[in-house]
Amino acid sequence: MKARHTLSTAKALVTAFVVSWTALVHSAPNEKVPADSQNAGTNGAPKSTYSVPSPTDPTEGRDPFFPNSRRRIKVVDVKTPTAPTADIVYIAFSGTPDHRLATITINGNGRTYAEGEQGEILSKGRRLEVRCVKITEENVVLEVNGERREIPFRGAK
Repeated sequence: MKARHTLSTAKALVTAFVVSWTALVHSAPNEKVPADSQNAGTNGAPKSTYSVPSPTDPTEGRDPFFPNSRRRIKVVDVKTPTAPTADIVYIAFSGTPDHRLATITINGNGRTYAEGEQGEILSKGRRLEVRCVKITEENVVLEVNGERREIPFRGAK
């Protein structure tokens, strides 16, 4: 019998609390909170602002879960050195005057190019991007990995 009495007392306390809280909420004056630029459209809580750290500057920001991690920092590619001019040889030219062809070798690996043509040549385990800019009987102008070079005609060995 005592358990029943405790249960009904708990129900009465909860009911009284809910009724008094409802009355308190509905009797509160309906005041508007002045909106400033920081709290516009909110319930008075400050507006959070975030800035994204630079991916190349390790001093800006950190990973909160792995603070010593270096994975967030981007690695900047350094331009690989190209083959020296002595390794590039202009060994032959052919074609008509309006459509010249030039045979170029780099460390023994050769290829024939037309003006404006682009391709790759393997040199000492590296791929070199070669673009033929201009062909004459005396020389050929090439861009090797973006670096412009003028190679004189040497003929076949």
